[in-house]
Amino acid sequence: MDDKKENGIRCRESLTKKVKQDVLDMGLDLVGVADPKDLDGSPDGHSSPFRILPGARAILVFAMRCPHGAVETPHPPIDGTPEELEAVHGGIYFTSYMSMNFKLMEHALNIANYLEKMGYKSAPVSSTLGRDETRWVGPISLRRAAQQAGIGEIGVNSLLLTPEFGPRVRLAAVITTAPLVIDGPKLVGKVCTKCGACTKHCPTQAVHDSLNTFERKKCIWGAMGLYKGSGGQLPPKEWYESETIPKMMSLMPKYIEMYPRIKHYRDLSVKYMGYPNCLECYLHCTVGKEASRKAFNDDGDWRDAK
Repeated sequence: MDDKKENGIRCRESLTKKVKQDVLDMGLDLVGVADPKDLDGSPDGHSSPFRILPGARAILVFAMRCPHGAVETPHPPIDGTPEELEAVHGGIYFTSYMSMNFKLMEHALNIANYLEKMGYKSAPVSSTLGRDETRWVGPISLRRAAQQAGIGEIGVNSLLLTPEFGPRVRLAAVITTAPLVIDGPKLVGKVCTKCGACTKHCPTQAVHDSLNTFERKKCIWGAMGLYKGSGGQLPPKEWYESETIPKMMSLMPKYIEMYPRIKHYRDLSVKYMGYPNCLECYLHCTVGKEASRKAFNDDGDWRDAK
């Protein structure tokens, strides 16, 4: 290897080490670098990183952990009042969820500006906004970016699982021209234990034994409050066999008429910009439970909370 190339590698390594440490010093918990080529041509229809930033050389991905106590707060039962759901779930977990989203949006902006001051054009990607409502996808898949950055692995429940916190994290990223050293998907096959806990606890039967068999439309039935609003009804066939998500959503008035409580849950989603009405796989993931138990030496019975 000639001296010029070797010096270039050393400079990239030094830059990457500095950037990562500075990101962690901001209070973020995990950081990694993905190759934008790995996200070009998303199977779910996300934009290419190169459409967002021509000349992109790296995607800096970072994660913030959610407090275990917020995740583990017992949720009201299926026959509980929607008002209690808003007060308990909204007041504890969802407040944490939204606070993390806003902080990550600010971090992404600050990190993009930080990299641009170093001479590298950069574009921040937020943790929640915006979203293509036709396909329900963001600018890029942050879960896939995090997996390709070596932060974690997408589990059978379609969540990004990290060794340190399980799925109990929120993500953001910065697409940049900075020549950062790529970490790569070093945790694929090493985090999700395929223990079956998420399959067992999924109320809409969306989770199976493989990510390839995960049923997104069934999951949406729970996430949007139709499962709770209908008193625990499984998603109808016409719902999860709809050709497109817009066609599926066109059925909403029918279900609201059948189960008036659904409207309250839908109003929560509008009020809070995406209120998550179902977190069973998030709560019961074995990796997340073990992280909490290890951190606090907690052998309590919260793990079976509903």
